Amino acid sequence: MQTTEPLTVLWLFIRTSVEAGRGVALVQQGFDCLTGPGLKVRPLTLAPPTFVVGVAYRKDAHSPATEYFITVAKRGKSA
Repeated sequence: MQTTEPLTVLWLFIRTSVEAGRGVALVQQGFDCLTGPGLKVRPLTLAPPTFVVGVAYRKDAHSPATEYFITVAKRGKSA
């Protein structure tokens, strides 16, 4: 009995669903070679994700290294 890799089955399901007009799919680069005549793969150019970083420190008893770190972190905030 022949077995099929799970990712192959998943790709076939996605491809068939999109070809049938049941949705869209986001796929990684290189999948364009696996598409059929009824599909078009277009590259997306997205902005890099951003995130917020916080700094937690004690209000008192800072070492020189901690003071320096806090100073640099505050400088980065305004950049």
